[in-house]
Amino acid sequence: MSDVFTRGGRAVGALVAFTLGGLGLTALPAGATDNGDGTVTVDIAAISDLHGHIETAGALSAKVNEMRAANPDTIFAANGDLVGGSAYVSSIDNDTPTLEIMNAMKLDVTSVGNHEFDKGYSDLIDRIAPSSNYPWLSANVDGVDPSVVPPFAVLRTPSGVRVGFVGTVTDDLPTLVSPSGIEGLTVTDPVAATDKYAAILKDGDETNGEADIVVALMHADVDFGAKVGPNVDAVVAGHTHQDKYRETASGAPVIEPECFGSLLAKISFVYDKNAGKLVSTKAENLGVSDNDGVDATIQALYEKAAEKAKILGARVVGSIDGVANRGTNNGTDLGANRGAEFSANNLIAEAFYQYSQGMAQKADFGIMNPGGVRADLDPNGDGEITLEESYTMQPFGNTYTTIQLNSAQVYTLFEEQWNANPEAARPILRLGMSKSITYTYDPTAPVGSKVTGVYLNGELLDRSDTSKLYTVVSNQFLIAGGDGFNVLKEGLNYNDTGLIDNDVFNLFLEANPNYKVTYEQHSIGVSGVSNLTAGKSADIALSSLSMTSVEPKPEKVTLYLDGQELGTATVDNTVTPNRDETGQATVSVTIPESVTAGTHELRIVAEPTDFTMQVEVAAAAAPEKPVIHPNTFQIDTDGDGVADQYVNYGRASDTPLVGDWNGDGIDTPAVKRGELYFISDSFDGGAATTVFAYGRESDTPLVGDWDGDGKDTIAVRRGNTVYINNTLSGGNASEVFHFGRATDEALAGDFDGDGKDTVAVKRANGYYIKNELAGGNADYSFAFGHTSDKPLVGDWDGDGKDTVSVLRGNTVYVSNAERGGGATPVKLADVSSSSVVLSGDFNGNKVDTFAVR
Repeated sequence: MSDVFTRGGRAVGALVAFTLGGLGLTALPAGATDNGDGTVTVDIAAISDLHGHIETAGALSAKVNEMRAANPDTIFAANGDLVGGSAYVSSIDNDTPTLEIMNAMKLDVTSVGNHEFDKGYSDLIDRIAPSSNYPWLSANVDGVDPSVVPPFAVLRTPSGVRVGFVGTVTDDLPTLVSPSGIEGLTVTDPVAATDKYAAILKDGDETNGEADIVVALMHADVDFGAKVGPNVDAVVAGHTHQDKYRETASGAPVIEPECFGSLLAKISFVYDKNAGKLVSTKAENLGVSDNDGVDATIQALYEKAAEKAKILGARVVGSIDGVANRGTNNGTDLGANRGAEFSANNLIAEAFYQYSQGMAQKADFGIMNPGGVRADLDPNGDGEITLEESYTMQPFGNTYTTIQLNSAQVYTLFEEQWNANPEAARPILRLGMSKSITYTYDPTAPVGSKVTGVYLNGELLDRSDTSKLYTVVSNQFLIAGGDGFNVLKEGLNYNDTGLIDNDVFNLFLEANPNYKVTYEQHSIGVSGVSNLTAGKSADIALSSLSMTSVEPKPEKVTLYLDGQELGTATVDNTVTPNRDETGQATVSVTIPESVTAGTHELRIVAEPTDFTMQVEVAAAAAPEKPVIHPNTFQIDTDGDGVADQYVNYGRASDTPLVGDWNGDGIDTPAVKRGELYFISDSFDGGAATTVFAYGRESDTPLVGDWDGDGKDTIAVRRGNTVYINNTLSGGNASEVFHFGRATDEALAGDFDGDGKDTVAVKRANGYYIKNELAGGNADYSFAFGHTSDKPLVGDWDGDGKDTVSVLRGNTVYVSNAERGGGATPVKLADVSSSSVVLSGDFNGNKVDTFAVR
């Protein structure tokens, strides 16, 4: 117990207010102890972030009383968030049990945390502070009434040592509470405010308040606390619910005693009263356990509150199938990771969305702030949800509210999950989302540009669209711009229904008995998809494939492009603390060369997640065109007029030919050199497969399958005489006949589709077709094209029959008609007056295309 002087001059409860001039330090007051060397030890017993967890109060009080008994110069301090976001046992009764228990424990001083503003500034100064027998401090919130909530307090111990406490709250306060609740207040830098008042307390001016020791009660993490200046002798940190220790540049301890009364920070100062200086400081966190004893009086107050809460909360409001948990940083510290997607958060968002479907203004999607989920839903795992369990999970009593955002603002909403401050204790606050809304993001992108696609019911929203409106539903705190989601304040058609958010959730449970909790991810981190190209490989990095608690987790992930499987990889489910990156995998894929340029669907399957997003794929890069030599066969396999395969074969002076020499259905090169024929069964361009002599050097070669065995061989025409050879060898002809005139141009093809090639002739622009290997009159004739045209014969449509097309300049007029006509022009690349154009089936698809040499 200590005497107190507050900046506002306000005495609180049983504490006595002193003027500065009344703080005599020449003699030790009765009951004080010293160390026998002129020094005095002053102990601070400090907690932070109790959040109404008064189930620990009995053991906590016993620990504090133990310190007081050992050293009367002990001050019991708290560092904000005593109430707000509280355990059910306290919040169900508006946190009255916690305020009563803190009074009974004779708390000496506390800072104001962000949760004391949950119900607005007026609740702090009209209810919380007046109900407390100890001062509430706030040095960095301008506009607060200092007569009710002063910036600092100086407490005098029984030994006469003056200990000054400066209270500050995280400068994230405007994003953590409803903006309407703190309207008119301005939050400043907690470090600067602490240093300002610490300097005042140590400036030697007794008229403005002096302290021998200055303790900062900073409701922010230890990294912020470590920034204070040398006038601060110790810092109690908080807000992030962690057991941490650091030191300031001057060596002062900065300690955070976790949360919920689980730890008690003990800071011991050895102060030399004669010299007027601090000799040493030590800080440590002490464990709090019922095994070490409980304060019976405090325990009785807790049990009274618990009995009342039990009666209020026993009613069953619904049932679920599965767990609905919060995020973790290590797999077990439930609630510590607000940056991860978690099932309880999504469940509330889904409840908000589904409830709206019965309203006049149906929501397009629901969202939920992670800090608003204070417990896991079914902790005893019996499937039944009581009012206590539901309320404990969602205790703030916000109203059910909608607002409308345009598409561009929806993108901004999800971008605002990430904190631009690299030193933020929580780098991302991951919103809970209904099933109707999903998004992809790039973890490697800068803050503000991470979201790559937002999908509403599977349809990609246009990031640039500012016209179409979408209705968003959540609690009033979030819709009003809480937690830094400022874009929600810019929305239209704000509608506060007046319904309590937890009541809506309970109605959802009642309407959906045994509701099956889902665990699919609503957001997935995807990188490596910005430069997908047909025919090229890519490493697609995925994250946020898994939740962090005991929810089902995928073992592998498989990617599909337009339904075609691309690849599979093992998922690493190691938890990533404070971020939404748990469940990582990199899938190495090759985009099929056949994929056309444009937008395609990339499906990500990592059970239980089945997620489809849109990706852009560029066309396969055109192969680098090789150097064209006079002996290069430039082969167009797809019939678009552009070569896609190149073969160097033979000599420039050779006569080029193509044919299916081995019966595999694919035409390959050959050349005639004098009376020699060099046959190749491949496109390798190497040595000939077969070489033989046939006919004379002056003969005109023809290629065809003369006997229907599926293999092409050579025939020669000499004058109007045709010499057929059914083998790739020399020797005598298999058949000899006369057809046409010596001046005619001879052709070969299967014109009737019987599987055998025969000979036809072109005379001027007339064509004379014979369907057997014999002389005599043509079976039919027709005129087609110009006299100067070069005839080409092929099966252009794969119907098994060859027809005549003509080459004029660099354009082939392709006709599928038996007697010509109805031609389609195909322009050939790289055709000159010296080029030879050939036709053949170069890929085995039974359709002939072109080759240029």
